[in-house]
Amino acid sequence: MPTPPFSKDLYPAAFINWAGSKSGGVRTPFIQTSGRPAGKKIETPLTKRLDNWISGLVKGADVPRAVLLIGGPGNGKTDAVEACIERLDQEINAGGALVERFSSQYAVGHGNLPPRKSVVDFSDLFRFPINLTSEIQLIQDATEKDSNRSDEAPEALLNEELSSVLSGKYTGIYICCINRGILANASSLAHRQANEPLIQLINDLVKSASGGPNSPECWPLNNSSLAIWPMDADSLVAP
Repeated sequence: MPTPPFSKDLYPAAFINWAGSKSGGVRTPFIQTSGRPAGKKIETPLTKRLDNWISGLVKGADVPRAVLLIGGPGNGKTDAVEACIERLDQEINAGGALVERFSSQYAVGHGNLPPRKSVVDFSDLFRFPINLTSEIQLIQDATEKDSNRSDEAPEALLNEELSSVLSGKYTGIYICCINRGILANASSLAHRQANEPLIQLINDLVKSASGGPNSPECWPLNNSSLAIWPMDADSLVAP
């Protein structure tokens, strides 16, 4: 059988460097030329789930208010959360204003790191029909330190945020990208502080992300206001 001719459409050069350890696999938030070898967002079961989640929030449905994407580098966490913001912008007819508010925070100069956490209030653009504050806290990488709180470890910042979501103190939308390493550090810190609710939450996060036979449901997590998605659950090549 003859070998089919080389096709740039089937084999774009950008895919050669599309890996978490290479520059082509690193997605810089809201920078359209980075981390997208096909030149556009790749649809996966997760992106469709997130689209439905955003639609549910806007309509006032009983859906989680916090989403954690758990996985290693280069598996699409940044692209997915960015797509969330784009979808919300569309759903509330913001005309790009919401995306621009996030983009401006990530437009840092060469050699500078983007913020660990972006907080955007959009109450002037939209008010939710439920008891949900029109604010988003977006943590693009929970392993990073906060330049405004440089004396605090990343796991301390993460535990503070998770506790706020768990207790209901934070009433906005929380979206966070996490790897299993920072979860292990967060668990150790919670044990040292004897924070039982947080210990239980992190244990459930780890079990759910592992996908074992007795793991808790991930969406939502134990009927809470929080949902997680293990990024290795999706494939770009499976049917």
